[in-house]
Amino acid sequence: MHNSVRWTTEEQNSLLYTMRGPWNWEAVNEMLIIGDELMGSVDHPVDVILDIHDVGNMLGPGFLVHSRRIFTSVRPNCSGRLVLMQPDSMLRSVHTLLDRAFSTIFSQIYVQYAETLDHALLLLDMAGDGHISVS
Repeated sequence: MHNSVRWTTEEQNSLLYTMRGPWNWEAVNEMLIIGDELMGSVDHPVDVILDIHDVGNMLGPGFLVHSRRIFTSVRPNCSGRLVLMQPDSMLRSVHTLLDRAFSTIFSQIYVQYAETLDHALLLLDMAGDGHISVS
């Protein structure tokens, strides 16, 4: 499995979380620690892009418990804008499940979908400029 967390721009306005291959919660937690440290190093709002192509089944044991913990322990400077990258419909199904299970939390998160990193950055740019976009 290849995982990474990095800034997408020199301005450090968005973090890209990339996961490839089969995953486990230990790997996810390691990525979250790195992302938390990066986000904590700046004082401005930070957007999140999650690229999870080819990760396999996302609904493993403890999925809802871990998801709730992740989405309720974000840094104060997390913008609440999240772009999800995955070419198939599985991610939309997972998002729908989380949205229904944790409607209070997800009502504060603006989720969009993108096919590429360039598309994700464009969506975030448009949202930052106050434009409403359809993804």
